[in-house]
Amino acid sequence: MQFIGELAALATSFFFAMTALIFTQTGRMVGSQVTNRMRLLFALIYLVAINLILFREPLRFSAGPCHSYARRGRSCLGLDAV
Repeated sequence: MQFIGELAALATSFFFAMTALIFTQTGRMVGSQVTNRMRLLFALIYLVAINLILFREPLRFSAGPCHSYARRGRSCLGLDAV
């Protein structure tokens, strides 16, 4: 497919705009606290499901403490992509 990057960019912008509209509407209907709590609950469920599929454990505890702390330190400093 020749324009796959352009299609991905258009889809991303569409879903970004729809997310803003949906969160605005639900915030008006049930309140911002309920909206944010539900959003965080769905994110946690999604995270656990993806970790179960990819790593066969709900949260990734198998990474050693040295690896985990080093990764957090690099990402906080913005050096993770280097």
